[in-house]
Amino acid sequence: MSRGYRMLLRLLPRAFRVRHGAAMEESFAELHAAARRGGRIAVLRLWLREALDLCRAAGTVRAADAALAAEARRPNSRRHILGSFRDDARLAVRATLRNRAFFVLAAVTLGLGVGATTAMYGAFRAVVLDPLPFAEPERLAVPWLIMGAGALIGLGREDTEALHLLPALFSGVEEFGPGAVTATGAAEPVRMQAVWMTPGLPALLGTPPVLGRTFTSEEVARAGTRVLLLSHALWQSWFDGREDVLGRTISVDGGSRTIIGVMPPRAARPDGAARAVDVWLPLSDEDWRRQPIVRLADGVTLEAASERLDALLEVNAPRDFTGGTLVPVLTPGPLHGHLRMLMAAVVLLLIVACVNVSNLLLQRAAERRMELAVRSSLGASRGRLARQLLLESLLLAGAGAMLGAAFAWAGLRALLVLRPEQLEVLLSPPAIPATRPTT
Repeated sequence: MSRGYRMLLRLLPRAFRVRHGAAMEESFAELHAAARRGGRIAVLRLWLREALDLCRAAGTVRAADAALAAEARRPNSRRHILGSFRDDARLAVRATLRNRAFFVLAAVTLGLGVGATTAMYGAFRAVVLDPLPFAEPERLAVPWLIMGAGALIGLGREDTEALHLLPALFSGVEEFGPGAVTATGAAEPVRMQAVWMTPGLPALLGTPPVLGRTFTSEEVARAGTRVLLLSHALWQSWFDGREDVLGRTISVDGGSRTIIGVMPPRAARPDGAARAVDVWLPLSDEDWRRQPIVRLADGVTLEAASERLDALLEVNAPRDFTGGTLVPVLTPGPLHGHLRMLMAAVVLLLIVACVNVSNLLLQRAAERRMELAVRSSLGASRGRLARQLLLESLLLAGAGAMLGAAFAWAGLRALLVLRPEQLEVLLSPPAIPATRPTT
């Protein structure tokens, strides 16, 4: 029996017999022993089936060897390399479609981990790592008067002018005033957040206009000067980022104002309040909206500056005055701690997602051992097998990345629905209609 089966095995190439002949003989011996219990006809049927199978297998293996030999003799042209890559990509897509349940489960798992981490990192970076678009925001502070009941009130005009007399304490002193205006000329009137400011405020904050100029001292000195600066978001939304916006006019509070500049992206209120600003207007000498903001000089601490400020303000202090204080613009709030905890949680979620997908891939690799062994026996090189597996992994990674981007977008929108004040200016654009005004 074994001699006859060895004769049939000679139909196969010698390299194939050396690699798989012993296993095939052992398998045939088990089948022959089982067939003998069924009689001579069962044994004859087994021999005929094995002979036919070996003839077909011999033709397939010898054809594959011939193709591989021809491929080895063929020069590695770019066309040939692209063709083999296309074949491997086709096989990778087929393998993915055969295991749709595995592919969907792994892609969704990756997408959830990547999306949650991306969305939370966006909020974490905006609030904790890079909260304000100002130069050295830790040196910016707003002076206040502390009254008897602990209430904070703004400084008077004389106190603000006295701050300019302390260059050793403050490297810069400017004024601003928050408020709101109504813009008309679009389909409907739009309520916008505005900041009235003195000319040197952008230089103090380190946020000069990206286009045009800021206000001049003459424009600030005259009440009713009809000029303004646009926010970057308003410039992009209403004017498509066109540089010829300078000199054009928009209607604000019933009057026409000329655009002289555009502020940089994320430019916010100088006091650090989380409120997006749409337009910036000149703060005239007669305007009642006046709040000073100072930049500490090099080497001056906030505590030392507060002590000097207390003594300075005591000269013109009102009756219930109990002291002066400097409130830093960059003040960590409770949201910082919450975001740190959430960031740690989503990083852990990403690690768990990656571990779960790794386990799924290992399980699938164990199930595909026979498939890869057959392809290897038919002449596929280790490089071709590795390339196919790499393409399958790239398909999975690409699907996970696209789902992660979608989940991240939805996560950021969910954070904005909660609308914590610190996120309103940093993550959401101003509520500006898409309809452009008549200019």
